[in-house]
Amino acid sequence: MKKSRFMEIIGVLSVSLIVTSSLGISGTLPFMLEYFNTYPRSSVETLVSVPAAAMTVIIALSPILTKRLPERLLICAGLTAIGVFGMIPFYTGSYWVILLSRALLGVGIGLVNTRAVSMIGERFTGNLRSRLQGIRVSAETLGQTALTLIAGQLLVFGWKYAFLIYLSAFVILFLYAAFVPADPEASLEEKTPETKDSKNKGMSGRERTLTLLLALLGGLLVSTTVANSLRIPAYIVELRAGTAVLGTRILSLSMFSGLLGGLCFGKLLKEIKIWLLPCSMMGAAAGLVIIGTAKEALLIGTGAVLCGFFLTCGLSFVFNRLAEQISRTSLNTANAAVLVGCNLGASASPYILKLIGTVNTGVPAGFITYGILYIAIGAAAAWNLWKNKRKSALI
Repeated sequence: MKKSRFMEIIGVLSVSLIVTSSLGISGTLPFMLEYFNTYPRSSVETLVSVPAAAMTVIIALSPILTKRLPERLLICAGLTAIGVFGMIPFYTGSYWVILLSRALLGVGIGLVNTRAVSMIGERFTGNLRSRLQGIRVSAETLGQTALTLIAGQLLVFGWKYAFLIYLSAFVILFLYAAFVPADPEASLEEKTPETKDSKNKGMSGRERTLTLLLALLGGLLVSTTVANSLRIPAYIVELRAGTAVLGTRILSLSMFSGLLGGLCFGKLLKEIKIWLLPCSMMGAAAGLVIIGTAKEALLIGTGAVLCGFFLTCGLSFVFNRLAEQISRTSLNTANAAVLVGCNLGASASPYILKLIGTVNTGVPAGFITYGILYIAIGAAAAWNLWKNKRKSALI
């Protein structure tokens, strides 16, 4: 691989390191609650969550923005906004200024998020694209983990110092601007000429259906990850299998296994191809059922590791499938729809758990319910693949 090509890949993947950075300063919440003690708890918690709302709006508008503005402008503007507005809380103690800056941080992340996914589908093909889609999902996890750890270390100097993690946006801006060509066509080794009609053509009915299904699946996968984060520490304490600190360590282990899942995605897809989807669903189901039926921390940790690995494989499959099946002219719209689904899944997770709690108040019920859903999806996907394969053999 040429050095210029390698550096382009580094530049493309580096953008994904920052797209989950809004939660990197979650560790400041106890300090902000004390600092803004005249405000309700919910108002202070909004400082952490408000970027997600702004990000979802911008992602939804992404298809319109990308038709009117070039990719380079959107990504450079987004990274600059992340760096500038992300650090504003370091300089001020005003609640309303921080709230506005956090919302504008979400706007910056929203500008970058969709393009971070679409760039891989537009610039790379074949096995390389599959590998990079998995690595990209791992890069999101790696970025969130690294920024959270750095922010935690900076808390030693004061809660405002944690917001200095957004300086990393300027490093990523340099990598992108220096090594990623402005024209996606320049990156393609196999160019497919597009006619005037194909450029003006919107998404077909089949593409819309596939996008909707993948958006629902992406939302479920992210919802499950959030649900695990919300419930595993409390579950371990409830079982008296350990402390909340142990629960946090298990979540970190699950995050690490998700990183491995993304790195292994390209190889697994090459080996088992389309069967990777039902395998990932069944693997995630097994992890969830193990967590829901476990009585000791070791088994809960085993289930969490399985979940982390296969949920990441599933999410990588979603975005890779989009790149394979959706035309390049509609890919950004499809990616935006799936990212909105993922964000809605994350937001809906507490309410889904609350709904499950109306039927069964036990903490394991959430894990078991999600597990049953994945068994059903995996079985349906396997049946559909087997039916189509059998049909092809008979023709």
